[in-house]
Amino acid sequence: MATSNYNQFSNARPLLSDLPAHVTGDDAERLGAYQLNEEIYWNVPDTFKLVQRGTEEDPIYIPSARMCVEALNRFYAVGFDYTVAGGTSADQESVGGVLRALFRRERFFSKFNSFKRFGLVRGDALWHIIADDTKPAGRRISLHELQPSQYFPIYDVDDVDRVLGCHIVQLVKDAKGDMVAKRQTYRRVLDSKGKPTGPISSELAIYKATAWDDRNIAQDPQPPKLELVQQLVNPFELPPSITALPVYHVKNQWQSGDLFGSSEVRGFERVISGLNQGISDQELALALEGLGVYWTTAKRPKGGWVMGPGTVVEGEEGEDFSRVNGIGSVTPSIEHLNWMQNALKQSSGTPDIAIGNVDVSVAESGISLALQMGPLLARGRERETELLAVHDNMLFDLTRMWLPAYEQIANGLNVTIDLTVGDGMPTDRAAVLGEVLQLLTAQIISPEYARFVVQEKLGYQFPDSMGEDIIANIEAVSSATSLDPYAERIRKELLTDEAQAALNGSGG
Repeated sequence: MATSNYNQFSNARPLLSDLPAHVTGDDAERLGAYQLNEEIYWNVPDTFKLVQRGTEEDPIYIPSARMCVEALNRFYAVGFDYTVAGGTSADQESVGGVLRALFRRERFFSKFNSFKRFGLVRGDALWHIIADDTKPAGRRISLHELQPSQYFPIYDVDDVDRVLGCHIVQLVKDAKGDMVAKRQTYRRVLDSKGKPTGPISSELAIYKATAWDDRNIAQDPQPPKLELVQQLVNPFELPPSITALPVYHVKNQWQSGDLFGSSEVRGFERVISGLNQGISDQELALALEGLGVYWTTAKRPKGGWVMGPGTVVEGEEGEDFSRVNGIGSVTPSIEHLNWMQNALKQSSGTPDIAIGNVDVSVAESGISLALQMGPLLARGRERETELLAVHDNMLFDLTRMWLPAYEQIANGLNVTIDLTVGDGMPTDRAAVLGEVLQLLTAQIISPEYARFVVQEKLGYQFPDSMGEDIIANIEAVSSATSLDPYAERIRKELLTDEAQAALNGSGG
């Protein structure tokens, strides 16, 4: 029985031409797929080899992939943020201040926007923590977005879910202008039985571009020959408190058995290609119909054909010259293109409302909006599970390992970092406020709870003394309007004693 060569890059395989030369096998397909998916997202010409019709040399590329990716990205991990909890208030303020300074200096949230978007495009996204103890205190740790095409994990041969290390490989030019591989390596230190003992080793070296990969030497019957060009940094161990690799990998659309994630473009390549081919053919047909295509039984005139407004084409008797009747309507073509576009949106769970094509009746109906947005929001929540898990690990390691080791922030051991994301569903503010007021009027909820809901759902910020301020204001208004001095004087002067007694309820 023939073995299947299927993996998460199989859809991209027919569209890949020149694979990178410094890697082989699945790694070559993976790196090629990253490049291909980015080109599809950016609508790079010639990504798809369209069939040329006649002399048309300028095909049209519809940004279909970008539409699907941006629609998901807009509602995925909305409002990503963190809070510092646990420990004392001093612990929280100390660690929180260091993290805020780190994220501001490293432009973390700007990088996170790119990290999130291109994780959907490529299928993989990575962070890389770097520390330099020669820098001033407070500036020793850096956080970089790592290109997945530079990441090559080293797996445990007995358990591929366990990563024992990784190579970060970047192709650079040497002094002669030749391409070489600059390889940063992290490995877990192994004991005599080949099991990790805890510390992480690091080294930096330059190898020949095609002779740097030593990951499978022990299992390969014909191991590759390594060619070291220069050892830049000799192997050394990171501080003992750091027991996790400083690379954090978020796999998009991860499924069991896959070592890497999948692009949101995966599975839609043929549909996108068909849309591009169809719209290009349609444009050519319209151009030819407008310009006209002609036929004749006459010979070519000596001066050539001169055709244009106000010109006359003369022929000999018995010769025919006529215009070819072109297409009568582009409606069937448009209907087919629309069908493919709708199939792409439905398959990817991208409703019209998510890309700005808003039907007011749908937007104002909570149930209809939820039904239309449901598939897209479900996709986003699935992606958020992996994204939050990896970032939770990274922030745990930052506060428990890296800050104590390099910044001497010992109280990082006392706190925890809680990650939060907002609700991707757009909020109908008028509906929320109306529902809260109805519940409050019916005395089903208290004013304090009503303020809590309005604050959480609509973002209002109320001072802690809001309830007391309202009561004080009511009492002040009541006191100021309860006694009209002019009416009181008239009452005293004009009413009889009996009338006053009746009004006062004294009865006498």
